[in-house]
Amino acid sequence: MIRKIFKHQASLLLLLGLSLALMGACGTDSDEFTAPAATPAATNDGFGSARSGSTYPEADGDLPNAEPKMKVTDSTGLQEVTEFIGSAPIHVSFSSNVTNLGDYTPLYEWHVYKSGQEQNPYLVRTDADFEYDFKETGKSYISLQISFVKGTDTVEYALETPFSVEAQSSVLNVPNAFSPNGDGTNDTLRVKQDYRSIISFHAYVFNRQGVKIYEWTDITKGWDGKHNGKDVPDGVYILKIEARGADGKHYNIRQVISLLRGYTYNSAAGTT
Repeated sequence: MIRKIFKHQASLLLLLGLSLALMGACGTDSDEFTAPAATPAATNDGFGSARSGSTYPEADGDLPNAEPKMKVTDSTGLQEVTEFIGSAPIHVSFSSNVTNLGDYTPLYEWHVYKSGQEQNPYLVRTDADFEYDFKETGKSYISLQISFVKGTDTVEYALETPFSVEAQSSVLNVPNAFSPNGDGTNDTLRVKQDYRSIISFHAYVFNRQGVKIYEWTDITKGWDGKHNGKDVPDGVYILKIEARGADGKHYNIRQVISLLRGYTYNSAAGTT
């Protein structure tokens, strides 16, 4: 998952000492001296690593490393993934998980961008770890680059395959009836469970006289058919919903709802 490049800069004193040694070997009678050009060696460690330079003070196992992780919180709980598709808002945490830091100073740069916009990220973070709520519909990519610096030495790490998070287009549907009779079926008036990517929500219930008798803002909740702690009569009520999707879609729903407390469902027979 990680590509790393190790660069070592030789000190000026080392170069000066080499030059003096070569001059001594060639004698002192010459009025001028031209050192032969040196070409830095380049090696590959076989694991996608590229090195430049001729001096390596540490073995690969001693170099700083990173194992970035992405964790998503959804209806099933917290899960570690590298890509995710779901309903907005999507809460995601990112961690760099640096190892073998030693005396190196890490410089982090997380980029969050849309497809084709790698050079124009809409979010840049410079912390080791961060959290973010994806509220806009569409697919976002998350990359990480780390520069580990110690004196003149730098170890560069980049996440080869970026993480991705995709928020789906919004969906919001409501029923036209419910039966709050305690039988465990359809006891609460709430939106249908196929809702997706709703980032703001406010619902109201009115009686036939236009009096508001209930309201809620948590889309997972609903109305139990009570007003001031008492059951309201069976009959027709008005449900009004104002909501907004992650895709920018606005929902202004006004619908007649039937409260049918006398309705029961026989799960064994499949009849009422």
